[in-house]
Amino acid sequence: MKKLLFITMLVIGLNSYAQENFNLKLSSSVPKLENASQVNSEIQARLYDLIAHYHSVQQAHWNVRGPQFESLHSLLGDFYGSLGEDIDRLAERKLVLGEAADGRPSAVSSNSSIGRNETGFQKDYDVVNNLVSSSKTLSDNLGGSISKVGEMDVTTQDLLIDIQASVDLYLWKLRSFSY
Repeated sequence: MKKLLFITMLVIGLNSYAQENFNLKLSSSVPKLENASQVNSEIQARLYDLIAHYHSVQQAHWNVRGPQFESLHSLLGDFYGSLGEDIDRLAERKLVLGEAADGRPSAVSSNSSIGRNETGFQKDYDVVNNLVSSSKTLSDNLGGSISKVGEMDVTTQDLLIDIQASVDLYLWKLRSFSY
């Protein structure tokens, strides 16, 4: 019994020592930016747009109907997968800069400039028209943020450029459905 009590006390002691020494005070390791609040504001605005667009693309992926179903279903699955990765990278950039990312559904709904999600079954040609329009808006918004962030934070600017290139690639693929 004494041995068990000794081991328990040892484990408790080591655990509290480990927890005490785990507070590394890392807040001073956040990259310093002169205009950090402006950069974080642009990141958050594009996060709202990307999340809203992700849901629109996913909704269309599930509910598309028509002769182009198979092609669109596959393309849209790839597209929202890509958007999910972009959302994660952009949110993590905001965390690197010392601010929490906001992806709450109510905040996305209130703050996104992408527009609303279609509901119910969607005809293939309506899916293409709607997503071309919203993807173009997203690309334009990303371009505006790229210009605003500019030299304030070239790392964020580079990330936004990469995300815009990905959105533009899917925009081109969607546009190729029209003839």
